[in-house]
Amino acid sequence: MPGTDFTAVDAAVALLGARIVALPREDAPSAPSPVVFADAASAVAWLDVEVPNLSAALRQAAARGPYPGAWYLADALRRFFHDHGRRAEWLELAPIVLRAAQDKGAQPAEALVQLSIGGAYFREGQHEAGIRHSEKAVLASRACGWRQCEATAVANLGAMLEWTGRLSEAVEHSRRAIQLFRELANRSGEALALNSLSCHYRQLGRLEQAEDCLVEAIALARKEDLAFWEAANLADLGSILLATGRLEQAGEVLDQALQAFREVGSSFGEATTLNVVSALRIAHGDHAAAVATAEAALECVRRDGDRQVEAAALIALGRAEEGRGDLGAAERVLREARALTAESGLRGQLAEAAATLARVLAAGGRATEAGEHART
Repeated sequence: MPGTDFTAVDAAVALLGARIVALPREDAPSAPSPVVFADAASAVAWLDVEVPNLSAALRQAAARGPYPGAWYLADALRRFFHDHGRRAEWLELAPIVLRAAQDKGAQPAEALVQLSIGGAYFREGQHEAGIRHSEKAVLASRACGWRQCEATAVANLGAMLEWTGRLSEAVEHSRRAIQLFRELANRSGEALALNSLSCHYRQLGRLEQAEDCLVEAIALARKEDLAFWEAANLADLGSILLATGRLEQAGEVLDQALQAFREVGSSFGEATTLNVVSALRIAHGDHAAAVATAEAALECVRRDGDRQVEAAALIALGRAEEGRGDLGAAERVLREARALTAESGLRGQLAEAAATLARVLAAGGRATEAGEHART
């Protein structure tokens, strides 16, 4: 595993945004990167080309060393695999690294790889596996006294519990994560956990508390130059502003979020924001624009492969088609959304897709079918 390759990976990954948790390095590389990247997009393009070589290097390092270089390479690469549509590949590589870390008694590496496997499984729609590995990450982090990793795993569990309908547990986990991150002065982690807590509050109908969390998180992200978390919290604030009827402010905030996500190269974030923009277009009565925006969100998320955001995009598209009166098109995409959410165990989104489908069927004069879906 040549040092020059490693410094290039570090340089590329640094442009993808601050990591909330990273393995402490015994001998951080000091040599300059042999590759100079102009921006996040050029870094992602280089990583895409180098994935076969980097994957082979990681397999070899996990099997035969050098250690701890194998753990450092896995740590550097995990976010790229997670956020750029390569989670299935990561789920082939990460267990190899995990077994090596366990064999070598490298507890911090074990905790971090468990964390990454949990996140990958969850975003691939295997929710119970995602939660199980994230819980193992909490335990492994505590076993070696690595509180940064523990805090991150607790925060991730908060988000996972919300998606699977366990809101009271989600609130408890996110509050605990905020406390831990503040004790550790980890501002990226605090911004993440505040964002999660705002989402829980929004699902519970506590919009004022959700907005307070987001305003605090945005100020923190701007102060600490956390571009991704500024964008994520802006997108969610736009959703709150829309829900409370402040359409002009919502549009301004969502424009800022879209620009920021595009600058950091996050198709996941861009798709999430476009879903909200589609709802804003509906609120303005521009249903054709709402359809086009939801279709753009769907195109973005299918590059990334995130099941939750894909379901949200399908629901957004169904509502937009309903708004412009194309009930047949609305029914098609809402049935797809319903199947996807049922398969993935996304309880909240399943209820949302079923209720919207019931409304569409009722509008088409199919009351019996509508009633069946309304009871889902």
